[in-house]
Amino acid sequence: PTPPAPSNSYGGNPGDKDFAVEVLQIKDDGLGDIGGIVRVRNVGSVQRSALFEITFFKNGRIVGTAQGSADTVAPGQTVTVDLLSQDPMVSGTFRYTFQVSAEF
Repeated sequence: PTPPAPSNSYGGNPGDKDFAVEVLQIKDDGLGDIGGIVRVRNVGSVQRSALFEITFFKNGRIVGTAQGSADTVAPGQTVTVDLLSQDPMVSGTFRYTFQVSAEF
């Protein structure tokens, strides 16, 4: 028999270091820029604070970035992070990457 494929600690969701994306919701911030929220889960074994960056792509090109931060997230805890950007709102279909810029 074939052994099962190993699972990653991100549960199939985008992730980096000790955090995984649960949900991403973007919307216009009221000024025409990217805004919204991202729900992130601490998949590590210790409490962490972190800075996040999400990069948005359309047709393989970067069209914007947004940043957020979370403070004192317990292992296994999911928190909502507000996203801020000065890049124009992304509409239609897009891809994104999630990066933990710093964790402490």
